[in-house]
Amino acid sequence: MNADLDRYHRPERNLVVSGISRSGTSLLSVLLNSVDNVVCFNEVLPPDPVRLPEALARMRRDLLAGKPVRNKFNDTGQLTTDTLSAMVKNKKVVAKPLDEDLCVATKRNIPYLNEAEALVDLGYPMVVMIRDPVYTLGSWGSPKSVAAAIPGARVAIGDVHPHWNRVRFSRADEVERRAEAWQHYAARIWDLRNRVHIVDYEGLCARPHQTMVDLCRWAGLPAPGGIPEVVRPSCNSDDRYPDLPRIRAAVRDLCPTRTSFGY
Repeated sequence: MNADLDRYHRPERNLVVSGISRSGTSLLSVLLNSVDNVVCFNEVLPPDPVRLPEALARMRRDLLAGKPVRNKFNDTGQLTTDTLSAMVKNKKVVAKPLDEDLCVATKRNIPYLNEAEALVDLGYPMVVMIRDPVYTLGSWGSPKSVAAAIPGARVAIGDVHPHWNRVRFSRADEVERRAEAWQHYAARIWDLRNRVHIVDYEGLCARPHQTMVDLCRWAGLPAPGGIPEVVRPSCNSDDRYPDLPRIRAAVRDLCPTRTSFGY
C-alpha cells in the first residue's frame, strides 16, 4: 500500500456487503448510506482482496477531504436500490457529516462471496444477504434480467457467466442450473455463518428498522435513525415471475440448504 495511505487503512472501520445476486444487497447498501458516518459503495471498489485495502484507504482519504466519490445512482440522482433499473455511475460529494471514525463499506455479490475467508481474515466485518431461492431464481430468469444478461440469466451450456466458474453444474436445464448455482452459494454462506452477519431479504423488507439496528449493533456502527422510504414490500410474489412451477421443482430437488435458512 502507498505509504501516504497508511493512516487511512482501518480494517475495523470497513464493512463488506455481499450475498447471492438479486437478494437485496443494493437496497441494503442504500440503507447503510442513511446511517450516520457510514458510506457504502455499490460495486465500485475492486472485487479482490489484494487491491481492496488500498482502494478502501483511498476512499476514506477522499471522503474525509470532502472530495466527490463514485457510486451507483438511479435516473433521479438517488442511490440506486435496483441495478436492473436505469442506473449510472457518477461522482458526487457525500452530503452528510463524516469524521475520523467513518465506516467505509463496499458491496459486491459473488466476487466477495468467493473471497469471503480472505476478506474476513483481513479484519473486515462482512454482512451477507440471502433470499428465498424460488424468487431469487425467478428474478434471475425474468425478462429484464435476461435482457440485461445478468449473471443469473447466463447459466446455459456454452454461455456461463464468469461469476459461476466455481459452480459444478451437472444439469442441462437452465432452471435447474440456476438452482445449482444458488445451492452452491447458499451452502457457502451457511458454512460461513459463524464468521459473518446474515441478513435475509424478507426480514429486511418486513422489519427494516430492527434489521438495521441488529446489523449496526453487530458491526459497531451508530444506531440507525429513520428508515428511508426506499424500502418497499417484498417482491416475493408469484405474479412477478415466469416458470414458478418449474422453479419450485428445481428448488425442491437441488437446493437442500434452503431449509437451513428456513425456506
